[in-house]
Amino acid sequence: MGRRIINENINDILYIITTPKSHRLKIVTVNGMGEFTGDIKKLEVENDFLEKISQSCLANPSNIVEINLSTRSISFKDGYKETFPRRSKAKMKSLIERYNLKTV
Repeated sequence: MGRRIINENINDILYIITTPKSHRLKIVTVNGMGEFTGDIKKLEVENDFLEKISQSCLANPSNIVEINLSTRSISFKDGYKETFPRRSKAKMKSLIERYNLKTV
């Protein structure tokens, strides 16, 4: 982040989302949050433990609390909710099965 290098355990990462600033991403972990310069598409390719749940959000499935298929929303441990597009409903169903996630 910035000129600092911070090592974070991959299990502690909740999600990474885009910010209103161009090429800036926000990483949210169980220990806090921070911003860094990057490209969400590149991060998706480089980090196979993250799942793209919307155009602006990469999630760590092990830190998802529940997926609500009727409202098309995903809840995380910190209370944040991200909506996913209708076309991703099948992908969300496969995430539920693969990671034994709670559904509503």
